[in-house]
Amino acid sequence: MERDEQGKNAQTIVCKVCDMKILRPAHGTYVEKEISLPVNADQDEVCTKFWQIGDMFHFENIGFLRSATNQKFLTCAGCERGIIGCQFIDDQSIFLEAEKVKYI
Repeated sequence: MERDEQGKNAQTIVCKVCDMKILRPAHGTYVEKEISLPVNADQDEVCTKFWQIGDMFHFENIGFLRSATNQKFLTCAGCERGIIGCQFIDDQSIFLEAEKVKYI
């Protein structure tokens, strides 16, 4: 997980499961923030390392899943295996969990 001088992702981000390209370099800014993401229907986990994405159109292949809360969850558009981030509906901020993806 390399960052450039401005704290942006220096590598292409891909799905850990299917290797589909999710985000090109320099489109996410590294932030540390506590966000609870679902692991399965009965369990959440608190994640702290994220890439904040300024615009949903910066993604290459991402799916948005609605929830009953103030969030939409992000998943790989290729395999749809697991939640890899979220978008907060009230301010449209988007966070991609840095440890749920891989880098090439």
